[in-house]
Amino acid sequence: MHNEHHSAGTKSFLGSTVPDYGDGDQSIDHALDILFNHDNVAPFIGKQLIQRMTTSNPSPAYIARVATAFNTGEFELPDGSTVGSGVRGDLAPVWAAILFDPVARSADRFNDLTWGKLREPFVRQVHWQRLADAEGHRHQIFNQIVDLGQVPYRPPSVFNFYRPGYVLPNSHMGNMGLALPEMQITTGPQIINIFHRMRQAAYGTRGDGQLFPTYVKDAPFIEDAQAYVDYLDLVYTANQLTDNTRLLLLDAIESITLPDNDPVARDSALWERSKRAHLLLMTSVEFMVQI
Repeated sequence: MHNEHHSAGTKSFLGSTVPDYGDGDQSIDHALDILFNHDNVAPFIGKQLIQRMTTSNPSPAYIARVATAFNTGEFELPDGSTVGSGVRGDLAPVWAAILFDPVARSADRFNDLTWGKLREPFVRQVHWQRLADAEGHRHQIFNQIVDLGQVPYRPPSVFNFYRPGYVLPNSHMGNMGLALPEMQITTGPQIINIFHRMRQAAYGTRGDGQLFPTYVKDAPFIEDAQAYVDYLDLVYTANQLTDNTRLLLLDAIESITLPDNDPVARDSALWERSKRAHLLLMTSVEFMVQI
């Protein structure tokens, strides 16, 4: 704020007036308070937070419940306890309202073709990095615009990397008038680039040439293929793999035999299981689409 460039006098907008404080900072604070207290703020913020967390096409009732949490600053959890300070705009009850809403917890959503969202490419990458404890690996997350179409903190506009109301043309969802925001940055070349990046991540090594910690964290499960599939199903898709994908994944893991009498070869085979399994999970539909 530069007071020398601030226009003196009162200002009126949205049915409210900002007095002439003689100080730009005070005027801006007052104007922001007017915006913050507008009736449209809670449903506007609520809808976009829902889109980022649970589903691209929330119902008006779902949005209204989240907006109520924003306005009241409180939300009652399923166990009867309350989250929030009671102050309007407290985001703790807003997040709780989004994640604990009945429609977000109900098994009915699995049969609702309008429910869910596409995971952003960058979110997919970070998901794997957290599983692998690979924060410092050579595939740096701040240089991915070509492969992923996203770079942290560098969206092309103040409206993020894609529009919240983007409707994919010539698609089933588009014909239903439903939004698929993340599809706005999804292109044919990008899909291929993401696959190659995920392959580099799964099959690469750290800058020091050592194996990624993924293999170490997976170790208790890898030798038992069924237990390994169960583990990966949990950490990647929250137990939402289809039966067909589970069978394909199990077959891919079990096709890598584990030598009994050669510890070095056995360790190499276990690592190969880890790499193959993570790549298949990272590129599976169940992981890319969150429901």
